[in-house]
Amino acid sequence: MVECFTLVLADLELWLKEHETQPDLITFLLQYIRSRDTVTFAHLPDLPHEMTILAADQDTLGWQNCLEGKLPYSLYQFQERHLDTLDTRRTITGWAAGLVEHILHITHLTWKHRCDVVHAREADGLKTAESNTLQDEIRTEFGLGYHNLQHEDDHLLNAGLEKILSLSGSDKKAWLDTLRVARTIHIPP
Repeated sequence: MVECFTLVLADLELWLKEHETQPDLITFLLQYIRSRDTVTFAHLPDLPHEMTILAADQDTLGWQNCLEGKLPYSLYQFQERHLDTLDTRRTITGWAAGLVEHILHITHLTWKHRCDVVHAREADGLKTAESNTLQDEIRTEFGLGYHNLQHEDDHLLNAGLEKILSLSGSDKKAWLDTLRVARTIHIPP
């Protein structure tokens, strides 16, 4: 998710530069978004004095609202003053709509990526996190070897680690449960 977040922020930065955004606004808006709510806008290092009202207004709204496209009117006024100094046909209305669209794009893409990761399934049919945990537990059991197993239960390990890891998710769980029961039953006094 961090990589995804970083990539979409790079897209936002490119858009801001291409759309004649006031340079300090580019710098500090990106710093604020990158901070992931660990610092208020007003407490960003080296914040220019002319951005204090904008910063206070954004801090009233908060970081979460920013990522939902809710930005203070003073931010738009700040950018509009900059646009007025340029020889451009760009309007604050079009710029503001584009900014909100790009911020919502950040939220949307990171949410989609999160859902892909959380709901992804491995070849064994299990969710990625569950599959990884199960495989780690199986490797741990193989690391213990034949310790606390009676000879009649050796078949549980004889198949080999790779064969067990290639089983379906439900078969891996059943194998692990069976092995753990066998170890528990046969603990020497």
